[in-house]
Amino acid sequence: MKKVDCNITRFEDGEFWIDIIDSADSREAWISGKNYGISELMFGMPKKKENGREITFVEFCRLAEAAAKVIQKDYLEEYGE
Repeated sequence: MKKVDCNITRFEDGEFWIDIIDSADSREAWISGKNYGISELMFGMPKKKENGREITFVEFCRLAEAAAKVIQKDYLEEYGE
């Protein structure tokens, strides 16, 4: 196993945690239900677009927040009661 340096920022959204994993060249957004213990990848993307523009951390978090609203329903259907 190889150690990879990254930063993880956790946000609380009702009954869910949204984790943003920030590595050297990409970011990922993960969702997990507080009472379920299952994390699921929502999406990931490189920090720089093909045109060279960098997606900021704040922009990525806004995308994750919008996606979470849709994905929460699917998460509960998959793992909920």
